[in-house]
Order: sequence, then C-alpha cells, then structure tokens
Amino acid sequence: MALSGSVAVKVTQYNNLIFSWSAAQSALDNRSTVSWQLLLEAKQYGQIASSALGLWTVTMDAQVFNGVAKLTVAENQTKVLASGQVTLAHDVEGRRSFDFSFSQMFGITFDGQYIDTVSGEGTATLDTIPRASQPTLSAETLAFGQGLTIYTGGVSSYTHTLEYSFGNASGVVARGVGDSYLWVPDMELARQIPDSVSGTLVITCTTYVGDIPIGSKQATALLTLPEDILPTVSALWSDTSGAYETVGSLVQNVSKLAVEVSGTGIYGSTVTGAAVTLDGKAYGGGYLTDSGERSLTVSVTDSRGRVGTATYPLAVAAYRAPGVTLSASRYDDDGNPDDTGGWAKITVRCAVTPLEGRNSGILQLQWGDQGEQVEVGTGEVVYQKTVKAGVNETLPITAVLTDRLVSSSRSMVLSTGYVTLDLLAGGRGISLGRVADREGFDCGMEACFRKGIFQIHADGTVDSKSLFDRVAALEARL
Repeated sequence: MALSGSVAVKVTQYNNLIFSWSAAQSALDNRSTVSWQLLLEAKQYGQIASSALGLWTVTMDAQVFNGVAKLTVAENQTKVLASGQVTLAHDVEGRRSFDFSFSQMFGITFDGQYIDTVSGEGTATLDTIPRASQPTLSAETLAFGQGLTIYTGGVSSYTHTLEYSFGNASGVVARGVGDSYLWVPDMELARQIPDSVSGTLVITCTTYVGDIPIGSKQATALLTLPEDILPTVSALWSDTSGAYETVGSLVQNVSKLAVEVSGTGIYGSTVTGAAVTLDGKAYGGGYLTDSGERSLTVSVTDSRGRVGTATYPLAVAAYRAPGVTLSASRYDDDGNPDDTGGWAKITVRCAVTPLEGRNSGILQLQWGDQGEQVEVGTGEVVYQKTVKAGVNETLPITAVLTDRLVSSSRSMVLSTGYVTLDLLAGGRGISLGRVADREGFDCGMEACFRKGIFQIHADGTVDSKSLFDRVAALEARL
C-alpha cells in the first residue's frame, strides 16, 4: 500500500517514458484524489529535437485520458508530456486499489532506430483509510454494577460516541471518547429482564472525524444479575389457639400458627410463589407438637427463579394438658372406712404445668346436686373432700380441672352402701352385695354360676339352650 508510485518504460538507451502518481486521502469522504503525470526522461545523450506531435493515452481505473505532446527534450532533463487527476472512492472498510495503463506514440528515428509507440501498465494499492472503529470489551460476561472497559481501537485523531442498549432501554455512555472508556452498568437496567437473570448488552461505537460521523460498529456482552440480588420476604405469624395471647408464649400441643408471608420482587421481578417450613419441613398450620427452640422459615420465589428467605426463631414451652384422677369411698360417722357408711371421701389428684409461673389450675368438683370451685395452683396437688352420701343412694361425682388453656374431667358414681342381701321396698327388686335401689335383680358382687342359666318365657316354656350355650355359640362365630 502506498500514496505514490511510478512505472518507467524504456524508449531508447538514453530515454524513459515514466508514469507517476501520488494520492491525497480524505478520511471524511472515504476517498482518494490521485494526481498523475506522463513524463519523458532524457539522460546524457538522450536529447530529442523532433518537432513532431505524438498521441498519448492514459487510463486510470477505467477512466481514459488522451491528447498530443511535442516530443522535444534536452539531455539530462525530464519533460511533462501530460498530467491529470482522478477521484477514487474506497470501500466500506477504507480499502482501494486501481489499475492504470499509458502509451505515447513517438514516430521518430533515434540513433538509427525507428521508435513507434511505447506503452506500460500497472496496479497500485492505496493506503487504507481508517473507518468506523470496531469496539472491543474487557469482558464477555459481567454483572450489573461491575466495571466494563470499552476499547475503541480507533485512530488517535478520531473521537467516538459510545451508546448502550439493553432490552428496551438505551442511552449514551460517553461522548468524545478516545482510545477507551470505563463504564459501570447501572443496576436499574435489571428491570429490563424481569423474567431472566441475564441479557445481551449492546455497545454501539460511532466514530467521528472532527464533528462528522463516519460510521458505527457494535460489540456485545452478557450482562448478568449478581447472585445476591434476591426478592425480599417477611412474615407475620399468630397463634390461632389463643395460647400465646393467654400465657405469653407458644405452647406445646396447643398452639397452631397462621403465617402470613409477604414478598416483593426486585428490579422488576414479580413474586410467583411462597413456602413455609418449620424445622425444615413444610408447615401448614398444625399443632406445635415439639417443645424447645423451633425455626420457622418463609421463602418466596420470583419470576427469575430467585428465592428469598427469612427465618424466625420460635420458643415453644413444654406443656401437658391438666391431669386429673378421681376416687371416692364410703366412711362411717366416726371417719372410718365403711362400705355401708353414710359419708363419702372424695380424692382428686391434680397436675398442672406451671409454664414458668404463667399458668394455674382451678378444680370444679360436683357431687350430686352440690359442688364447689377450688384453686389448685400448679404442679401436683391432692385435694380431698368429705361429703354426706345417703346409704340407699348412688352418688354421681365429677371433677373438672381447668388451667388457662385446657380442661380435663373425670366422672364416677359412688355405689350405695354395701349389704349382702337387700330387698327393695314393695318387693319388686332384690340386690346382692349392695342396697337395693331399683326394681329387678341387681348384683353388686362377683357372681359364679355352676349350672346353666335358662330363659323361661311368659307362656311357661323354657329355652332348651342355656345362656352359657348361646354365649359359646356366639364366641365360635366371632
């Protein structure tokens, strides 16, 4: 490649026909202006004194020039026979070459030799005119908020405007840039990829010669969302059993949680799902069956597939429902145990979980049509009550133990006073081992039958099978 050149063709041993050219280039127009000359060179003894005119022809990149020239030249001189100029446009990459040819008709005799037409030709490649700069980037992949160096790779006298596009967003990075520029993509650009963690960043570099743009070229990089950019999540929980409001803590086997999860996408993403786990297992609101330190974790997933989590420690107080046992026996008037006595001693054993002083128990005791309420506090408590109990009457007894959370109850019936045999007034009932208080046969002691028991019908007939046989047959079927 060059900006000038020449080709010489021998005319005589003392003369040459020379074609020379030189080019001036315009970067702004992307073209070269080539000036050419056709010369007759005379060395020592090369004088030509002819007064004849000779036809010359020059072809430059298919452009034809011609005319006539007087062929007189003194020795040791060079005469311009013809000259001209052409303008050649370069391609988009600034490249250009051209073909040329030239000829001169002499029609003279020199040193005894006839000289007719002398010609020559050649090909020239012009210097490439630098065009729009091709930018390169310091990284093929980078994260939002990370620095990116943009190299223009252009001619030092050129300037550049750098622009970006990402999704539907675009803007100017910098103007008047020389060789390179450091740029940090703003996190707000992530709003252009609400459903993805990466996208293609396009950098456009427009090259200027002075104030005139001569072209633009692009470079791309993959712009990614940093791994720590996650949706935000929070939760509000409440104890649907009311235990927390009552005793100030979550309570084992009593408390149930209702969890309200709130999540927000980030930089344009939207929340697509939520999950709740308790100690690493999915939780849907059941009883908190284990006491101690528990871990409630809530998470949301956004449209990018990113997951944000938040963990809340929970303290669950150990707890058992109130325990109550009930027993009663008869006593005589002197306070001695007596199955036929007219007094009943009721014993209730209570067990109430303290819950660190936030719990207490109340016993509601009912016997017959009477009753009372007693505060029993916490821990294991034995409460006894002696009450009047008619010998000929059963005595229903109920004990209900209630703490601040749950109630437990037990019931029993104290039998009538003990006798071996008793007849009901009116003769329509008989009791063994207890006072008769109902019609019919009432056995209040263990019974042993050594013979079969047969049913006698109202018409006097007797079943052929005893009750023993019927029971045995029934057991065989089962």
